[in-house]
Amino acid sequence: MSELLVLMYHRVLEASGAGERYSVGLSDFKKHLEIIKASGQPCVTTRDLAFGKALPERAVMISFDDGYEDNYRLAMPLLKEQGIKGTFFLTAGWIGTRPEMMDWEQATKLAAEMAVESHGLTHRFFTDVSPQELDRELADSRELIRSRTGANCEFVSCPGAKYSNPFT
Repeated sequence: MSELLVLMYHRVLEASGAGERYSVGLSDFKKHLEIIKASGQPCVTTRDLAFGKALPERAVMISFDDGYEDNYRLAMPLLKEQGIKGTFFLTAGWIGTRPEMMDWEQATKLAAEMAVESHGLTHRFFTDVSPQELDRELADSRELIRSRTGANCEFVSCPGAKYSNPFT
C-alpha cells in the first residue's frame, strides 16, 4: 500500500525561528528539502495525482497554502535547486491585493515551474458558507487562477482544513 506524506507550509521567512504562525525559517526549510532529497523518497505534486500515475511507495508532497510572496521568492528557488516540485494552493482573491502576497506575474511564473491549485477565493472556511457561496469560492477561484496563470486547477486545499463530508 502506498503512503503519501504531505508537508504543508504557509510561509518561508528569511529569519529562522521568526515566530510567525505557520512559517518556517529559510535555513530550516532548506534542511527539510535536503533531508527529503537525501532520503530518496519520491516527491509528487497534484499534477502526478491528477493524471493517474501510480503513487510511488513512501511519496512526499511539499505544499504551500495561501500564495505568499515568499513562496515565489524563497521557496521556489530552493525547491528547484533540489529538483523537487511543489504544489502551491493560492487564495485567488488575495493574489496581487495584499503586500505580503505574490502578484499575478509571480503566480504565472510559479505555475510554469510548479503545480498551482486553489485555496478558495477569499479564504472563508467552507463549513461557514452557504452552498451558493461555496460554489462561488470554488468556481471563481479556479477560473481566476486558470485565466491569470494558465493552470488548470483540479484540486483544492480547504482553508483551515474545514470541510463537511456529504457522505456521512
